[in-house]
Amino acid sequence: WICRTNLKDKNLSESQDKIVEVAPAKVNLYLHIRGRRPDGMHLIDSLIVFADQGDIISVSPSKDILIDRCGPMADGLPPIQEDLVYYATNLLAETVQARVGAKISIKKNLPIASGIGGGSADAAATIRALLKLWKIRLTPSELLTISQKLGTDTAVCLRSRPTRVTGIGENLAETSAMAPLFAVLVNPGCILPTKNVFASFCYNSNIITAESLIPLSWAADPDLLISQLRVQRNDLTDAALSLCPIINDVLNVLHSQPDCLLQRMSGSGATCFGLFSSINQAKTAAEKIKNENNCWWVKAVVLNTNKASI
Repeated sequence: WICRTNLKDKNLSESQDKIVEVAPAKVNLYLHIRGRRPDGMHLIDSLIVFADQGDIISVSPSKDILIDRCGPMADGLPPIQEDLVYYATNLLAETVQARVGAKISIKKNLPIASGIGGGSADAAATIRALLKLWKIRLTPSELLTISQKLGTDTAVCLRSRPTRVTGIGENLAETSAMAPLFAVLVNPGCILPTKNVFASFCYNSNIITAESLIPLSWAADPDLLISQLRVQRNDLTDAALSLCPIINDVLNVLHSQPDCLLQRMSGSGATCFGLFSSINQAKTAAEKIKNENNCWWVKAVVLNTNKASI
């Protein structure tokens, strides 16, 4: 796939080095739907962390914008003109009035439309890489304006740090350092567009208006942190299950792992996660799940609960 877009206006010097950025998988440790605006957008409350695995974005100098895509999950991507990376690149170029372009390569390792960031993480990583390549600095408010045009997850994916997200995704509050967490991510191969899940939620679910029991700070003690997370929920689970019933099988398989402390769906699904107290426990569980469900996407990961960017 090759896409060419000529950019005009302001000259920017091109770096001679290739810039590489990881687009880490996003994990919603909980996701509450708190309301709905008159324009139909839902108000959320979510604690988001990031995994140490994801897609890989690399950019290098070019007169035009060139996009190519590869990797184990690339076959399911939409046409380039519908890819969020394409939109993000052109939006950023227009914002900074760039004349130079970039060659952008996407190695797609994460499942598509799976509740773990995907396109939003790729768009955010592309923006981070292009800012370095083009030697551009934008203020936080300018970055927020760009990210809001790219979807509700893009702003938090730009940071890729543990964050409590509220509003429609525009309110970002950095969290206190949490206990280390390790996870197994499992996707059963069910492509689940976010808009479809929210549509099902609107039709079948009631918004829980009672105040959430969200702690003022998250625990540095592993057992207490799991206790804090256990009383939270993902309000989109039933809506996702109505569209992709196999999610229930995934949750049951994770629950059956001897060392799994908590299992939950991430985002709008269909990816689910199980939390473990060590990476070795997570790897053991991942190997067992993969051996028994060969067609599922399964990864053992470290979560960045200590506030560091992946």
